[in-house]
Amino acid sequence: MTMPHERTRALRWSWDLLQSLASADSELTPELRAKAAQLLAHHPSAKDLHEWGRDWNSGIGIEAADVRRSDFPEDLQRERPTRDQYVAAINETFNFVQGLQWQSAIPLNEERRREILYVLRHHPGDPAEQGAVDHHLRKLEREALEKKD
Repeated sequence: MTMPHERTRALRWSWDLLQSLASADSELTPELRAKAAQLLAHHPSAKDLHEWGRDWNSGIGIEAADVRRSDFPEDLQRERPTRDQYVAAINETFNFVQGLQWQSAIPLNEERRREILYVLRHHPGDPAEQGAVDHHLRKLEREALEKKD
């Protein structure tokens, strides 16, 4: 069973992995680097995780204590993704990273392969974890609508 802090850590690590894969000095092809950059557009950032942990009180398990303020990208400028965009990005990231794990044509070094294993181990994009994330994103969405009324 995945614990809240493990799920949080997996999301933090997947954000970091995507950033490093999207960088120009990544070992990936330009197409795969572009895919990593595209996934970052809606993937939960450290700031999102911190806010979710505060709001959810670790209901599914995002723990604010697992995300330090220093983890927030200072230059992150983007519109807040919708619940569906978050869920899609989490699921697509899981599939993307899992695909990298099995592609022998991509020259990944041992450290990168280890990073991939760490990300996948408790990642909420894993079908076994998806219900918990979706349930709490829906809860936040309902609460936001109730506040507007």
